Amino acid sequence: EHQVEFFNNMSYFFQTFRLINSKNGTDATKNVNFIQGFQITIRSILSLFEDMKLEGYKHLLTKRLNCDIIENFFAEIRSAYGNAKDSTSRQFVCAYRRNFFANIMKPPKEGKNADLSEFLVHLNYFKNDCSEIDKEPDIFMAPQERDLRDITCTDYQELQIPENNGFYHICG
Repeated sequence: EHQVEFFNNMSYFFQTFRLINSKNGTDATKNVNFIQGFQITIRSILSLFEDMKLEGYKHLLTKRLNCDIIENFFAEIRSAYGNAKDSTSRQFVCAYRRNFFANIMKPPKEGKNADLSEFLVHLNYFKNDCSEIDKEPDIFMAPQERDLRDITCTDYQELQIPENNGFYHICG
């Protein structure tokens, strides 16, 4: 509740915050984008926490809510194709799929992998289901690229993950 109160106070602060141009005394608040950015971020965090409370969480660990995580993710995606800064959407999708499946298979760091075998069974069923979907030709892909798809489906919403450590299996 202290976090929610703090974010609500900060939201009010940014709604009432005004920047005055020191040279002519006019209100320059609308010309500065960081204020709206903070307001969007605060609303997003509060909405995320509301959703998490519905799932039974009592706290929002804000330590990981920073840009470093997303920057590291995109660095991994870029490095998959020789650190290409302007990768194509196809390259992004392929790199994302590889990254997703490579990381979802890692056991928990704490050594709590009792449900890993059950998870692998579910993943195998999931892979088989996805391979049926992938038998249809992709009209947007050149014929030589169709054979390069080593991971056929990323519809993880269809994957039933064991309850124990389920959050870890999705988020890492």
